[in-house]
Amino acid sequence: GVDWDVTTYYKGYSQGVDVWDLAHAAGLKTVMIVNKEKLRQLAEPETTDVFEIVYGIESTIMKAAIAQIPTGFDLMFVHFGSGDTRGHKYGWMSNAQLKAYRDGDAALGDLLAALNESGLRDSTLIIVTADHGGHDQTHVGTVIEDLLIPWVANGPGIVPGEITTPV
Repeated sequence: GVDWDVTTYYKGYSQGVDVWDLAHAAGLKTVMIVNKEKLRQLAEPETTDVFEIVYGIESTIMKAAIAQIPTGFDLMFVHFGSGDTRGHKYGWMSNAQLKAYRDGDAALGDLLAALNESGLRDSTLIIVTADHGGHDQTHVGTVIEDLLIPWVANGPGIVPGEITTPV
């Protein structure tokens, strides 16, 4: 139900039942740590127990997420915006964008280490994805690179393999 790409609160929030609605209804603790204000519109405020906008680099964003582990969570969403921002500024697959992805990978490693230390790693499902690909300095959907995204799932019950159907 979200068909805009800017912060527009007058349009409301995502339409229909989403994972945040389901988790909240089940009494689960939900956390969103994001790098762009517009992501607030993915979930109504009453469905997220913790919502934090963290401006900065990936390690700073992940520190905020890792700080939530001791307080407990059932569903956590962490967003890094640098790859998209640098793609628009310097081009997709530019050195600057690839550095943002390397930094994100290192930050994800920090999260995995924190989950290991807390004894939660073996019981935590982790999904890593992106909202779009890109080419040149845009992602307007005119070429396949705009539409291809990574989608990685790891955790209990996940059978290793390659996804062969559209995500």
